[in-house]
Amino acid sequence: MRIRNNIPALRASNQIGKNESLLAKAHSKLSSGLRINQAADDAAGLAISEKMRAQIRGLETAQRNVQDAVNLVQTAETALGQISNESLLRLRELAVRAANDTMTEADRQHIQDEVEQIKRGIDNIANSTIFNEVELLNQPISEASTTQRVIEMGSYAQVIAPNSMPVGFTIKSGVNDQLSFHINDTLKEITITSGIYNDLPSFIEELNRQMKNEDIPLSASLENNTKKLMFTSPIGEYEIKDISGSAEGYLLPLSTANRTSGISMNGLPVLSPEVTITEGVNDTLTFDIDSVTYSITIAAGTYTVYNASASHLNENSPLLEEINQKLIAANAPVSARFIYYVNGDTPFNNGAGLYFTALENNDESAFLENGSHSFGNFGGDAKTTLFDKVMDSSGWGYQDAAGYTRSGTVVTYPSTVRGEADLSDGVTIVSGQNDILSFDINGVNNSITISQGSYDSNSLIEELNHQFTSDSIEMQASLNAFNKLVLSKTNPFDDDVIRNITGTAKGDLFFESIKGKSPVTETVNHPAQGILSIQNGANSKDGFDIYLSDVRTSALGIENISVMTGEYSGHAIELIDKAMDKVLGEQSKMGSYQNRLEHSYNSLLSSSENLVAAESRIRDADLAKEVVKKVKFSMLSEATQAMLAQFNQNSSGILHLIK
Repeated sequence: MRIRNNIPALRASNQIGKNESLLAKAHSKLSSGLRINQAADDAAGLAISEKMRAQIRGLETAQRNVQDAVNLVQTAETALGQISNESLLRLRELAVRAANDTMTEADRQHIQDEVEQIKRGIDNIANSTIFNEVELLNQPISEASTTQRVIEMGSYAQVIAPNSMPVGFTIKSGVNDQLSFHINDTLKEITITSGIYNDLPSFIEELNRQMKNEDIPLSASLENNTKKLMFTSPIGEYEIKDISGSAEGYLLPLSTANRTSGISMNGLPVLSPEVTITEGVNDTLTFDIDSVTYSITIAAGTYTVYNASASHLNENSPLLEEINQKLIAANAPVSARFIYYVNGDTPFNNGAGLYFTALENNDESAFLENGSHSFGNFGGDAKTTLFDKVMDSSGWGYQDAAGYTRSGTVVTYPSTVRGEADLSDGVTIVSGQNDILSFDINGVNNSITISQGSYDSNSLIEELNHQFTSDSIEMQASLNAFNKLVLSKTNPFDDDVIRNITGTAKGDLFFESIKGKSPVTETVNHPAQGILSIQNGANSKDGFDIYLSDVRTSALGIENISVMTGEYSGHAIELIDKAMDKVLGEQSKMGSYQNRLEHSYNSLLSSSENLVAAESRIRDADLAKEVVKKVKFSMLSEATQAMLAQFNQNSSGILHLIK
């Protein structure tokens, strides 16, 4: 016969496993009291239950928050009541008493002494009313805010003319009234009103008016201690360049016409940073100008000659100021200035020398006529202190580096082009952008093309001189003590004139052009002051603000009350009444906060109770139902075990046949 599997027994065995699994789940729920013991029991229900539990715990914590806030408000309200009911009432009583003219001055002084003590008591209460390190009654109220703080200042963009402006000049329509420049590559133009400008301030006003009319973000001014015209931008990323127009050569001159400068001496001493003048020893100086004798007496003292900076040689010098004041008092048609000698200016190396110049020659504009003064007969005991060598009528000879002989009664300077741009860091020349430089020499136009490339200051001078030589132009380039470009004739004569500097290279080589930078700022957060945020719910937006109080005497307006006269006492009563109104208002505010917090607490209790019940219906087990399930699965388990035994017994007859 054929042996087959005991299929009924296998089925009974499988059913036993299922019943035991269901019975185990019933036991788990009955033992834990929870319907959901693991995510497999009810995945969605578990997620909902966990979120509800988070809300429940948040509501319970919020209840504690509200209770703390109630205690805080009660603390503040109690202290306010003490100030109102005790201190302020007593203050008012004393003020009313002192207002009576039956009081003597001594009586009022005793009352004033008590007033001072009460005020100190009010301040003490205000400063010492604290809840968990939070000061409650000395807090000025301010909302949270943000401000921008500058951590690195920006800079102005500037263009400064190389030479001083003329004192008086005429602007003619269609002749020299146009001025244009680029600001951040945007072309800007102005038309200057024609007319005669006899003073520089009025002309500066005209320039600023025209720029304002054209919405140009620049301002015109004169550089401090000079007459150099200066254009300045607001702070920001500005760049001013490519100045041109018919007024450019007139307002921003680059050349100095040949003229007799009226300087009476060219052999000058190297002055030390300080000079001492002693009365009766070296304080007098005499000299002739056009055969008229002048005399000055310098006040005794030790004078700072200059600020040890060649770039500010004629600025803020006490010695120069003193001498010029005395020249003005003597009606002498000259003024005193310094000249700076550098290495190579033999025999005057690295120092400042003093010279006198005619008043009409004080600026270096190309639009002044030649001077024609004669100087001589320098004398006085200050002569050797201030002037080591003097060009007088006898004259003396000295050839400068250019081979020009300086002698005679008057010194003549050949025409020179002086730039203002600092070339210390060199310059980059780009073909077609900034490589052309043009100029007139005695009315004859000349032009050079600078080779493209990056130059330091020395190689730039070599390139310029190379181009002058290549084009057979009798010009030479050099750098002065401040690394600024100087152009002059190779062999100068008295009547040489160099002017009309133009070309694309002019801005980079001659103008001091400074690109502006915007300030660097950072955002500063200012937290709220005197405002407490109370978290009275389970979620981030559940809360409200409690505004604290400032009831110090300074805030109440009673800090300086006095009862020393009847009038003062009457005024004190008015101030105390206002202070009482404020304190009572703060008490009322604290009371309203407490009522609101208590209502919020009751609401939190109800919400928590309802949420606990809802969460229980999802998460907790129905014990009656689970007991029924347990009995059912127990019975089924026992029945299937009995059937398994029966099915196994039916198959045992086969064994007897084998035996």
